[in-house]
Order: sequence, then C-alpha cells, then structure tokens
Amino acid sequence: MRFDVWTGMFFSNLVMFFIILVWVAGIMEGLMWRAYDANGFLQYSFVESVVAVHPFLIIRLLGGVFFLSGAILMAFNMFMTIRGPRPAANMLPNAAIVAGE
Repeated sequence: MRFDVWTGMFFSNLVMFFIILVWVAGIMEGLMWRAYDANGFLQYSFVESVVAVHPFLIIRLLGGVFFLSGAILMAFNMFMTIRGPRPAANMLPNAAIVAGE
C-alpha cells in the first residue's frame, strides 16, 4: 500500500480516539459543575474542574497538532501537484530512444 493510505488510516483512528477522550472530559467536567454539597453550594470550584480535565486538554492539544500537520501536508501536496513535474535535464528525446532500439 501507499504511504498516504497508511497515514490516512492512522490519523483517522487517532481522530476517533481524540473525539472519545474529549467527550469523556466534557461529561466529567459537566458532572463536576453540577455537584452540590449539603449546603447547596458547588462542591468543586472552576479551577478544580479545569485541573481534573487537564490531561484531556493536553491530549486535545496533541490532536490539534496532528490535525494542523495534516492540513499543512495537504497544502504542500496540492502545491507540488499544481506545480507539476519538473523536466529532467538529462532525458533523451523519444526519437532517440526509438532509434536506439
């Protein structure tokens, strides 16, 4: 298989992994915001909820870096495709190849 197929498959699986982790972080943070103590006050402060989801935010940052690198790779690939192949300096004309046979 080609390199781009394998990288596409790898990054597709990573995207699913990151989606699940961000979903879990959101559920956890939402449950922390809804937790009340016996006096009716919030059980966790905003800072405590951010500290709890910090590992998930780091993983989300890593997913964004992967996404950005894929976009840059796509832009480079499009640029190289639009530019087209560059002719080689030492290529023989087709007539010379046919005459040599």
